[in-house]
Amino acid sequence: MLFGRRNVSAGLFVSNRSYVYLALEGEGWSAKVSASSAGALPESVACGASLFSASAKELKDIFRFVSDTAKPARGGLNFAVPMNASLLRVASMPGLTRDEARKAFRYEVERHFPFNAEDCVFDLDEIDYPLGGGSCERRFVVSAARRAQAEAVYGAARACGLRFAAMEPEQVALERAAASELGRVDGRVYVYAGEENLLVLFSWRGKGIFYRNSPVSTKDVPGALDDAAAALADEVRGSVEFGLSRNDGFSFDELCLFGPCASGRLRAALEDCFPERTVKAIFPERRFGLDFPHEEGWTAALGLALRGYDCQA
Repeated sequence: MLFGRRNVSAGLFVSNRSYVYLALEGEGWSAKVSASSAGALPESVACGASLFSASAKELKDIFRFVSDTAKPARGGLNFAVPMNASLLRVASMPGLTRDEARKAFRYEVERHFPFNAEDCVFDLDEIDYPLGGGSCERRFVVSAARRAQAEAVYGAARACGLRFAAMEPEQVALERAAASELGRVDGRVYVYAGEENLLVLFSWRGKGIFYRNSPVSTKDVPGALDDAAAALADEVRGSVEFGLSRNDGFSFDELCLFGPCASGRLRAALEDCFPERTVKAIFPERRFGLDFPHEEGWTAALGLALRGYDCQA
């Protein structure tokens, strides 16, 4: 059956060494996983430090392998821009609609990002931004990536028969996956413990308003995350305190931990660091009857596949 004839939404996560593909089919809370595939890239195909710094040949080799191996849907793929290749900022543009803000932001790019409008691709979304005292202000969260890198990835995928419906930051996909199993509250802090990244993000009324990523490498030392749990929890607390200093109106009662390296010891260390908050581990995949392996990419792929769904309870 042709992809467009069913309500199917698919996510594709590709790193420099592996890929995850996941597709959902159905309506809202009745959506079910209709297809999934994951695997390591062979040494002959894997690239250097980042997919977004790979050469044109490396990109074509990677996407040809993914296309031949996963056999994903040929259209409507949502693709994750990795954390190290995307930036997110909050911008205030009072009185503008989303379309007006998108046009106006071209003249504001250099105030928020380390490149100009010609060198980047960006998109924005409306958010309620907390000001304190129970009041909010309408602002925009802007995501951006370097144009040359994004176009190289998009072109290589397209040449291999993969059509992207959207390219969005991995951080946004992770947040969407985490929020899919939780009811909406005013403020919540999410902590994603990945194999190479520790992400802290503030969510206000279902939309991210602050993102901070810290590089963490645990893949070469088994158990390293548990051994460093106290130090990682301190890193989280530092990120939360920094975020609160920049977002005076934000408050939260709940901190949610998830990801392939979200160990019980890390949760306990976070409880020690945040004795005044509720700290809980969440497992977004269990809504769909799945148990993800402790590997990078699965949660992001789920969040990408959920892009077309209303994930709030």
